[in-house]
Amino acid sequence: MLSTSRASAHLASLRRLARRPELRAAAIYLVVQPATAVLAALVGSTSEYRFPHPLVATLLHLALALAALVAASLAAKVLRHRRHVPPPRPTLVSSALDSLASILPSRPLSSPEPSASCSSRAFLAALSSTLTALAELRAHRTLDPAVFAAVRLAPLVLAPLVALVPLPPPIVPRSLGPARRAEAGAALVCGIVLGAGRGVALEGWWDAGVVALAWAVGALGWVLCLSTAGIERAEVAEGFEEDGLTHRRRSSSHPSLLVHLLLSLLFLFIPTLLSPELANIRRSRHHTFFLEPGFWARETAAALVSLAGLSAFWHLASTLDPLPTLALVALKDRLVVPCAFNALLGNPLDGLERGRARLSERQQVVALGLLGAWAVVRALGEREWEDGRGGRRKKR
Repeated sequence: MLSTSRASAHLASLRRLARRPELRAAAIYLVVQPATAVLAALVGSTSEYRFPHPLVATLLHLALALAALVAASLAAKVLRHRRHVPPPRPTLVSSALDSLASILPSRPLSSPEPSASCSSRAFLAALSSTLTALAELRAHRTLDPAVFAAVRLAPLVLAPLVALVPLPPPIVPRSLGPARRAEAGAALVCGIVLGAGRGVALEGWWDAGVVALAWAVGALGWVLCLSTAGIERAEVAEGFEEDGLTHRRRSSSHPSLLVHLLLSLLFLFIPTLLSPELANIRRSRHHTFFLEPGFWARETAAALVSLAGLSAFWHLASTLDPLPTLALVALKDRLVVPCAFNALLGNPLDGLERGRARLSERQQVVALGLLGAWAVVRALGEREWEDGRGGRRKKR
């Protein structure tokens, strides 16, 4: 009888764990990101004439994504305004409409709400993502794909090392502090397992130099900006009843996707003007691309696909801690996306066969499966401990 009640308690804890927003964000990311990668490859293969200017193309994608996000937010606001009676229980459609409608500020631009969203964290997130984009464009031109695969694993190795080193709290965020050493060890093991697979050339990582360092610093800074803001918002939400004003002020400082796209567009505009791409467009008469409807259709589709992938990453990084976020990004890059390309398109990614494999895919799956089982058991233990502590408080 006791074992039956204990099993039912474990099952109830597992059900509550499955309903947590962190797992939902991880599932959405692992589904949307590989799907957008496959769709981006299909969109890029629709024409044999490609626009050979990556900076201008990235700037154009940002502008189209920003326009699409504003249009979708306005449409969601109109639909939500016309819905006189809200649903008794929030559905997936109503939650999506509320999320889209909340992207645009509801007050005039002179109010403090939009300026609060342009906080220092928003600027740092936009600068980090711009640095990552510039380094990635450079890496595709100069680095071997297997070397760049090792570079993409660098944040997953650097972040646990920062968490394992006892540094003062002003330098290290609380999400990477000594209390997270178990997660840091698990993330480090995950990075080692993924780095030991196919398509990763660890020998040439140091030859990447400034490009590798810029990409790793930009990616790690981007994740830290979004994750620490999400953690602060969740912590303040717990004490909302005690200080509602503080909750409103600090939660509004979380970077907005709309503001992020706008700042990234501005930051990327400067290196685009300084690059020789505009002169090359005039010299090669590539400006005729802008007169073709097919070009705009293809670039709009690419921008929408990129916006969907960015939204999934934004939701993931804003919901999870930095270490699980980096682990899921690396898992998507090294296992999920190659499997999606092989299953749907029948061809592996560039550089998948390069580099010496120290672990087979089966060994990687087994190791990561054991690591995931440990994480679930640990989360269940923490959940039961919190439930027990809550029960003792009620008895008092």
